[in-house]
Amino acid sequence: MDRKPDNTDLLQMYGVLLSFAKLWEDAIQAFQRCLAICPGDEHVMYQIAAAMCQKGESQGSSAEETMRRCKEWLAICPSDARKIPAAHYAIASLYLNTDPKKMKEHYLIGLEEEKKVLPFWLPYECSRRDMIALAVDAMNRPAPAPCDQKNKKPSKRARQRAKRKKQAQTSSTNSTAASSTTATPATTSTTTTTAASASTSEAKPITVRDLASAAWVFLETKNQEAFHS
Repeated sequence: MDRKPDNTDLLQMYGVLLSFAKLWEDAIQAFQRCLAICPGDEHVMYQIAAAMCQKGESQGSSAEETMRRCKEWLAICPSDARKIPAAHYAIASLYLNTDPKKMKEHYLIGLEEEKKVLPFWLPYECSRRDMIALAVDAMNRPAPAPCDQKNKKPSKRARQRAKRKKQAQTSSTNSTAASSTTATPATTSTTTTTAASASTSEAKPITVRDLASAAWVFLETKNQEAFHS
């Protein structure tokens, strides 16, 4: 490079080596020096556009500048160039977050251009195409119909939960009723025992002491009557 700094072949090779090392900014500068020496070189213009696309993915290169470089190359490249579909897929990826219609437009153009690629290069492989295909498929997918909550049938899991809840409530009710039934005889027995105790206390037998006390009261009463008479 020091001996022949204006050698376009060396500059292009140097730019390719820098691209392999993922030194995108240095690679772009090398390609631009080459393009300044031989303006309009189709291969160099493609290398600049490709390096800018790679830089945009890793270092946030300007989307407008990258798109401009891709379109400039598409304007001068041969109609059977094998990288034409890839260029359209790259432009589509740049439109991904800004203009979905143009994204889809360039994606479809890329698919049509694949049909013009020489059989030697088939099957055509491009990671951007697969990514854009997912986005286009999402665009074409119909929106889900609104759900009618009133007429919506409960799911199987919801029905099972409701069934278990009902069973638990029934079991709880039965347990409460059984407890009440078991407690009733005990209450009745207690009431009967209390009544019997009361009856026993009321019908207490008369002892000799009780009779003696009653006789003494009677005699005392008679004596008092006799004294006063």
